[in-house]
Amino acid sequence: MNLALCEGLLKGLGRDGTVAAVLDPRPGECCVAFRSPPEQGPVSKNKTQ
Repeated sequence: MNLALCEGLLKGLGRDGTVAAVLDPRPGECCVAFRSPPEQGPVSKNKTQ
């Protein structure tokens, strides 16, 4: 998935600022992940951050 596409989806949904699209590459999976605000931690399945 494209980072800019994900950022645009969040903005269109009015969620930019509450959820962030970030690059998070990992083997066999997409390189874009969505993260909640820092106090709530990442939404990504990648636990090696």
